[in-house]
Amino acid sequence: MKTPPIHSQGAPRPSDYTKLWNQISARHLHISFEILIQLSGKVQNTVNDSSRILVPGNIVLMRPGDWHTIDVFPDEPHLHRDIYIRPEKMRRICDFLSPSLFDELTVSVEPIYFDISASRMRILEHQLFLFNKKTFHSFDYESLHSCICFNLLSYYIEYAVLSKNAYPDWLRKFLIHLNNPEHLSLKIDELTKVTNYSREHLSRIFKKYLGQTLESYVTDLRMNYALELLSATDFSMAHITNELGYDSQNSFTNNFRKQFGVTPMVWRKNHLPPPDRPDRLKP
Repeated sequence: MKTPPIHSQGAPRPSDYTKLWNQISARHLHISFEILIQLSGKVQNTVNDSSRILVPGNIVLMRPGDWHTIDVFPDEPHLHRDIYIRPEKMRRICDFLSPSLFDELTVSVEPIYFDISASRMRILEHQLFLFNKKTFHSFDYESLHSCICFNLLSYYIEYAVLSKNAYPDWLRKFLIHLNNPEHLSLKIDELTKVTNYSREHLSRIFKKYLGQTLESYVTDLRMNYALELLSATDFSMAHITNELGYDSQNSFTNNFRKQFGVTPMVWRKNHLPPPDRPDRLKP
């Protein structure tokens, strides 16, 4: 059973701030705020009496007093990240961003759901990996945690503002389709078949609303998913290449190096958890 950590009387530990999970979570009561970020796969997330399927890029913010359950799907590997925030700290950060934000988060009947882009999630996960360092002082963890929480709440505010000028319903559904890892192995032409638009017309609309090309958006998704597969699984490079829809391992490696400045093998060497870590998935 997963229960949110409580800060002990001694110095806080990295696990007091964030954890990776790839298991079910029995029903439990939250005593602090928790931000859950879905990294890979999908799960059924239930808060109180409301359920929603989470896919990569989905974020849910749960509050003290929320009852929470996570159910997994058969043969569906998944990975999500929890970030824990003490109520008094959450209030301080919210008050700095907006005088009404804390009340907005806490009085809502439903938990707060929003999405994060692949590029932002990649940066965020890089920051969160720093909690693995054993040489940090406790106030380093506290400062880093504050910065991450501040950024996430800023993303929520941005998301809420943009939602007032919401995407067309078909585009929202298309974005959900794109963010499903099961679809990342498809070619662009295959991905666009779920809409009623030609690739050329869709590309123009996509650039208008998203501010980037469809191709670059899909590349961001694939590279972000590559980081997850490299750091949380023992999958071979050939398997990962196929999962991401690249025609060859060289093509995948070249795209990865262009994005991150190193090869996938080098990145994995620097970020792969030890074999006994519970967040390391097996193929």
